Amino acid sequence: MPLADVDIVRRRSSIGLPTDKVDFILYLYNEYSFEEKYFQSVYELIDLLKNEIENNKKFKNKYYWIEVINCSCGDFPNSIKILCEHFNIHPLTMEDIATLTPYMKLNLFHDNGSLYLLMKILTWNGYRVQQQQVSFYLKCSQNLLITFQEQCFNNVEPFFQTIRTRLRRKHQNNAENSPFNQHNRLKQLNVDYLFYCLLDDIIDRYMLVMEEIAIRISQFDAILMTDTQARTLTTLHSIYRLKHDLLHLRILLNPLKEIINRLQRTTSDNEYVPCYRVDPSLRLGMKHHILRRQPKSSHQSTTNNKETTKLKSIYLNEYIYVYLNDLDNHVNQLIDSLEIQRESVSMLISFWITLTSNEVQGIFKILMLITVLFMPCNLLAGMHSTNFKTQPQYQYINGYYIILSILAVILIGMITWYRIKQWI
Repeated sequence: MPLADVDIVRRRSSIGLPTDKVDFILYLYNEYSFEEKYFQSVYELIDLLKNEIENNKKFKNKYYWIEVINCSCGDFPNSIKILCEHFNIHPLTMEDIATLTPYMKLNLFHDNGSLYLLMKILTWNGYRVQQQQVSFYLKCSQNLLITFQEQCFNNVEPFFQTIRTRLRRKHQNNAENSPFNQHNRLKQLNVDYLFYCLLDDIIDRYMLVMEEIAIRISQFDAILMTDTQARTLTTLHSIYRLKHDLLHLRILLNPLKEIINRLQRTTSDNEYVPCYRVDPSLRLGMKHHILRRQPKSSHQSTTNNKETTKLKSIYLNEYIYVYLNDLDNHVNQLIDSLEIQRESVSMLISFWITLTSNEVQGIFKILMLITVLFMPCNLLAGMHSTNFKTQPQYQYINGYYIILSILAVILIGMITWYRIKQWI
């Protein structure tokens, strides 16, 4: 089933908003300080960032989180394009930011040590799944994280609100100031930990959506079991909408699993790349045009012909991979829960079809019993309704009442037989 056929609520644009309205929020933080500044002009933001970066003495060891909220209803705003060009973001990445795509993706740029991640944020509006697109641009070498997102739905609270609350929390010199405190970790570690926290918040929203869908499925199950009047086509359409949403979630979560695995593979702490020296024993076979190696002597060691080079990650710090393993476990739980919910929805549809078929069969059963009940009566009445002068029953004065009595006895006998057989 193509993704375009999946009926899921999406917001392409906001009607009535300005054509180029973008809000920029800059978060400057470290372990002991926090600043939050709002901009509506990209030039003011760029000027401030230039002053921040140049003044290394004052703003040393500070981390930058730029939140770009696109409130426009037109195409890709020019202000976002200017910001991307200032940080030398690749044109293909700019195109991905400007386009609403149905899939998640991860791009790694080895030349400058940056990564781009496109994610989907899911919310539940009470009966359907809603989604919005958010993009991450991470460059740990510059302590920089940029998030691009659209304006939130009217009935949904702003995204990443818990992360902002943790950043705004003031530094306290007490027992809570320990490396195991999550608020301290967020400000002490680099922006890649903030990147992990944002991903964790998105995946937590996925879990909340799955819980809401599970509750909705339980409600449909209870309705089908107890309320016979609710077994209508409207209920079936609602169940099918859940099925389509679960199908869309499956399409989203499959790339997410691969994205987390790619992020985990960006480290090479336990991987060594063998670098082979030029071996004079290699020769070119002129007939077959292939390289061949002559057998080595027994006294030669294979370790003498290899050099191992240990690679280091240029995208993330070493400590972040433990948290990525936790994200991988959460994604596995989501996929397992998704498969369970999809099976539950399929069982609900089969259950609805079975109940509806039983109701139809019950109606046909009643009609059939009524038909069979009156068949002997129709036969007897038809035999005595023929207009022949030689019929002997015409000579009886009470013949009509005798026939009625016989018909009543037949009806009572057949009804009694139905009850003995438990057909009625």
